[in-house]
Amino acid sequence: MVSGRGVGAAFARGRAPVIMVLLVLGTAFLLRRDNSSSNPPKIASRVNPAEARAAFGRLPMSFEPNQGQSDGSVKFLARGNGYGLYLTSREAALVFGGGQKGQTSAAVEMKFAGANLEAQGAGSDRLPGHSNYFIGNDPSRWLRNVPQFGRVAYREIYPGIDLAFYGNQGRLEYDFDVAPGADPDRIQLDLTGADKLQVASNGDLVLAKNGRELRFQAPRVYQNSAAGEQNVSGAFVLRGNDHVSFKVGDYDRSRTLVIDPVLVFSSYLGGSLAESCGVIVNGSQASPVAHCPAIAVDGSQRVYVAGSTLSSDFPSPTGSPALNGPGADVFLVRFNPTGTALDYTTYLGGSGTEYPVGIGVDSGLNVYIAGTTTSGDFPTTPANAFQASASGTHVFVTKFDSSGSVRLYSTYLAGSGTDAASGMALDSLAHVYVVGITTSTNTPSTAAFPATIGALQSCPGETISGTCPTPPSSQFFFSKVDPSQIGSLSLPYSTYVGGSTPANASLMGGAVAVDSSFNAYLTGGTGFSDMPIVNAFQSANGGGRDAWVAKLNAPANNTQQYTPAYETYLGSGANEDAYGVATDGTNAFVTGSASASGITTVPGAVASGTGFPQAFGGGASDAFVAKFGVPTTTGTTQGSVPLSYFTYLGGGADDAGLSIVADSNQNAYVTGWTDSGNFPSTATLTPGGPRDAFAARILTTGTSTNSGSTGTSSSIILGGSGTDTGTSVALDPAQNFYVAGDTNSGNFPSPSSLAAGGGTDAFVAKLGPKVGLTFTCSGTGCPGTNPTVSPNPVGVGSQVTFDYAIYNLGDPVTGVVFTDNFGSNVSLGTPAGATCGTPSGGTVVCTITGTVGTTATNTTPTHVRIPVTAPSTAPNGTQITNSATLSVLGTGFQVSSTPQSAQVNDFSVSMVPPSAATVIAGGVATFTAKVSAVPLNTGGFPGSVSLACASLPPQSTCDFGTNNPIPNMSNGPQSRVFEIKTTARITTPASLFRGGPSYALWMPIFGAGLLGAGISRKRRFLLGAFFAVILGIALSQAGCGGGGSSSTTTGTPTGTYTVIVNATGGATRSTTLQLTVE
Repeated sequence: MVSGRGVGAAFARGRAPVIMVLLVLGTAFLLRRDNSSSNPPKIASRVNPAEARAAFGRLPMSFEPNQGQSDGSVKFLARGNGYGLYLTSREAALVFGGGQKGQTSAAVEMKFAGANLEAQGAGSDRLPGHSNYFIGNDPSRWLRNVPQFGRVAYREIYPGIDLAFYGNQGRLEYDFDVAPGADPDRIQLDLTGADKLQVASNGDLVLAKNGRELRFQAPRVYQNSAAGEQNVSGAFVLRGNDHVSFKVGDYDRSRTLVIDPVLVFSSYLGGSLAESCGVIVNGSQASPVAHCPAIAVDGSQRVYVAGSTLSSDFPSPTGSPALNGPGADVFLVRFNPTGTALDYTTYLGGSGTEYPVGIGVDSGLNVYIAGTTTSGDFPTTPANAFQASASGTHVFVTKFDSSGSVRLYSTYLAGSGTDAASGMALDSLAHVYVVGITTSTNTPSTAAFPATIGALQSCPGETISGTCPTPPSSQFFFSKVDPSQIGSLSLPYSTYVGGSTPANASLMGGAVAVDSSFNAYLTGGTGFSDMPIVNAFQSANGGGRDAWVAKLNAPANNTQQYTPAYETYLGSGANEDAYGVATDGTNAFVTGSASASGITTVPGAVASGTGFPQAFGGGASDAFVAKFGVPTTTGTTQGSVPLSYFTYLGGGADDAGLSIVADSNQNAYVTGWTDSGNFPSTATLTPGGPRDAFAARILTTGTSTNSGSTGTSSSIILGGSGTDTGTSVALDPAQNFYVAGDTNSGNFPSPSSLAAGGGTDAFVAKLGPKVGLTFTCSGTGCPGTNPTVSPNPVGVGSQVTFDYAIYNLGDPVTGVVFTDNFGSNVSLGTPAGATCGTPSGGTVVCTITGTVGTTATNTTPTHVRIPVTAPSTAPNGTQITNSATLSVLGTGFQVSSTPQSAQVNDFSVSMVPPSAATVIAGGVATFTAKVSAVPLNTGGFPGSVSLACASLPPQSTCDFGTNNPIPNMSNGPQSRVFEIKTTARITTPASLFRGGPSYALWMPIFGAGLLGAGISRKRRFLLGAFFAVILGIALSQAGCGGGGSSSTTTGTPTGTYTVIVNATGGATRSTTLQLTVE
């Protein structure tokens, strides 16, 4: 029989295996769930800016199926550097641009003699982008979402021979794939339209046309095998004046043969200049147009470029008109974030000429373009346009959706005369601000341009007193467009800006910027001597044309009336023109060209140093950069606007700045052009042509720009052997600096052919931020070492922290990677200041979250703290060494720290003699333990050490008193007295009777038995039997309780005991003592 206590014991003994089974089953279940979970997310890396620059030049050639954008005989078309390719059912036509504005195009036709006319080309290798065409005001001719392919193939163009056209690194190639058993001699080419056709000494097939040259490189002929490509000899053979075939050497006719010529257009012999806004607008690339091409970038680093193209079309044999008109059209392209592909290409125009002067993108990726058109059939949106029709030269504003295939708003801004836009800005509410020059003289009305009711100047040259003089020949205008509104409501504000004396004053440039409070900043170049100047830094025209700068405060609630905060001249006795303006929300930054060194400045406002000197460089003009601050206010009187910074930017020849942006640290980013061989540049990308583009970053908060100093300015030359111009700049949140422009240099560094057919192409360059991260600090307040190490020395098993201070002497930068080498003999804690991955081999890679801002060398650094735990065992001389490397995602930047070390000290514990004692039970034994640093005389042991006893005799305690733990051993070994207290022994004798609840049953049983004394014998027998059973049960319960009791002794037993004394401080060290108890 098992007692209740026994059941509990039995259950207790059974619990362990039951729990173990559950743990095993649960662990297996959890592991199964972990292994079946989804794959962890991948971490995307940013593109290296150097690679991005090259990537912009590696755009694949795209082939479009003809859906009405060309002559009906064309099946596919493509555009390359200097030509257009048009594929029909029987020929490939190469069309060259005219070379200059108004010059006719030329075509060379390559017909496949004797080819299968039933062979139909098919597009393959679908590209991610698409094309859109909005040419003219006939919606039935507009095209949307035309697909783009990387390859066009013709099957069986000759028996057993296929033909494929494709692009390779921007060049046109076409392959003849000759099947086993087919005859390559069947391939015959008739080339017509060339002035001269010959095979050069190097084997190239050379076609000359109108002084330009087209080359097919000597064909590469090969066969594929398991060992790779096997070259086969091959050459062009000229048979007559315009008939060409291929000569092929011996080859294995049981395998496919590939014949692969490559087209090269020699743009340096005279390209079409098809994407030069200078050519399109002014007749010469030497007269560039500021902000054309224009560039913008969104928060995901998609790049948007708008430019103008004199695209040549296929010479129609039927005389049917091409989709694009005889003039220039606007093109809009969007690059993917890596710059390796186009998301879309859109063409916009009419029968005249269009060119843009600005582009913007909103948070919904809708795109806004403003510019000038001479087309009477420009594609507007009559349902919501401010002006749906016009004739002559006027301004246009167009809004596209995020796909580039839907025009959400498109309008003219047309007055009574000629209106030409020169700059555009977009605010956070998607309002478009346009500035330009007009000869119109319209008076204000609710539907009038250039002046609406409430205009700052309601007539050309209106004086401050409100007088309208005889209209001058031209005037600046400033307009605000709201594409979300309809009709006249979409032009909430427009005004003239200018003077009237002299009446024929020359006007140049013109740009606009807007800040987050919707204040507008305007600039340009003017010959007027009576501009409406207010709170001016320079109140009078210095002579000739002067730059002018104005800030217009945003309208008050429920009004559309701007008020001037200031308007000022900036100039000398020569000509100064402003082409670009930007703002950081407080200051106005201006760039342009200055023709003399006489611009008046103020002390402290000019730049000094070797990078960008104050002095005028020479030549007819220098670029300049100026910064205007906030006018001072005394009481209710507002003072003049201060010129906070000024520098010339140029060399011994001509230079000009055309576009500028600014960041929150008052750095100005400028692009333009330079003819100077000694332009002040800190870096160069293959300059050497007659004109190069430049890109400059200028720190406007200090006066020193010496290379290598804190927050230095810098510049770079972008150019090749031809003429190159930077026209527009943009800045993304990661401080990447984008430049757009045009080039006719065949060796321009990584140009991008953004639109149709020109030897001069628009280009995009992406320049990474100026990275100035460093571990080096100089000056007062700097730490003695970097990193600082605390504590040093460190105790075994304890934590030491390496605190790195990171200084940034360049642009604010994101994507900073901190790689720490902490060694394989330690364990890593949780770093602070960075997000780290899983350590591997003593190295951990961390990312510093957010932006590392620009700092002075000895203030407000960014900190990353690396805690590591020292090994629990450290031989004498053990050290923990830590070093780190900083890099920036998407750049080649890398800088390393100087390694720093922490000394690892151990400790020991020993007994101060005597280490043995004898006591009578109940007595107290006293001992002394000593804890010492190891090694000695090396800084001691910095951590605390706790003392405790183990393996004590029964019923004894160990007491170290109040001096435990030991705080440290910096001042040498530490001793602690402690006591081991034993317990006196006491013996308790055994009990005479066994107690227990079962004996309580006996008395009622016997008592109940007496109840049957007076009943019959039979009943007494039955009752006795019943009580006998009950008695047996009671006795058995007593038996289950165990046997008899014995005496009990308590207290510390006699014996000799070995007691362990443990000292614990990161690790545990032990010693022993001997205690005898009697």
